[in-house]
Amino acid sequence: MRRAVVVFALICALGIPLFVFLRHSEPPHLQEKSTPLAAAERGGRQVYEQWGCGSCHGEDGNGSPRGPALRRLPERWDRQTLNAYLKNPRAFRQQDPRLGQLARRYFPISMPSPEGITERQRALLVDYLLKMK
Repeated sequence: MRRAVVVFALICALGIPLFVFLRHSEPPHLQEKSTPLAAAERGGRQVYEQWGCGSCHGEDGNGSPRGPALRRLPERWDRQTLNAYLKNPRAFRQQDPRLGQLARRYFPISMPSPEGITERQRALLVDYLLKMK
């Protein structure tokens, strides 16, 4: 009888902490995985913050009195055109009446050409902007 009590106590002493540990651990299929897509989105967000895009377009791209919202960009832009626009916004404003109207609305603030931004940074930014919801 005494042996059964000792075995039961050992099982409880080892089993309860193990049960608590396993209960608080997420199963592997539910754990957040770092995918290349998630890394690219983080990279795009970092470029957005680094280049100060949020100072005009809002921290989360919802717009502000100084710049339009960036939500719903995929409705009007494809990846290639948005990349070209970010490379030289002034040229696009002269060609696109909608962009000219936005420029007048937010005057005297205008979309700058981010000088010094790399092709890779711009590509990350474009991907990030097109995924904003």
